[in-house]
Amino acid sequence: MQSNNRRGIVFIGASLTLILIIFLILFAYLRSKQPSVSSNSSSTYFDSRSGQTVSTPAGKTPEIYGTTIQPVFLGISDLLPVGVSQYQIDDLKSVLNSYSIIAKPSISEFSITVSSINLEPHDPNLTGDNNTVDFDITMNRTATYQAKFNFYGLSTARLYLYKNQRLIYDSNPIDVTTN
Repeated sequence: MQSNNRRGIVFIGASLTLILIIFLILFAYLRSKQPSVSSNSSSTYFDSRSGQTVSTPAGKTPEIYGTTIQPVFLGISDLLPVGVSQYQIDDLKSVLNSYSIIAKPSISEFSITVSSINLEPHDPNLTGDNNTVDFDITMNRTATYQAKFNFYGLSTARLYLYKNQRLIYDSNPIDVTTN
């Protein structure tokens, strides 16, 4: 009687092991048949103006998920070494974002040509710490404009955009720390 019980337990154990092995083989087979995300669906490009590489990996949630869509800003951090504060960079991003909304077609990418960044000499006739930096900025990888960015204090700034020496946009003074 004990040998029959023992045979039954061994038979059940062997059967369960065999079913588990078959299940694992079937699972591995079906998993290998699923289409994989190809590397061709990701996009990467080098922005020669800013010197930055932009990538959109396949199968990844965008960094802007759950937020208001804002343009991509390339080369903007290169204004820090010429004396523009982080608050003023935030001002610049804010006014460029505002401009991107009113522009037709809307703008999804701004790229500063790093080699064009030029801090103008300080005007001795002006009191205070008014400074101006000039640079070229390309929008949507197609249209290039000349920018004049006035910054003063730690957090106030004003952007002028020109196309062919003609003023096309004036942001008026902005300070994101008080808005």
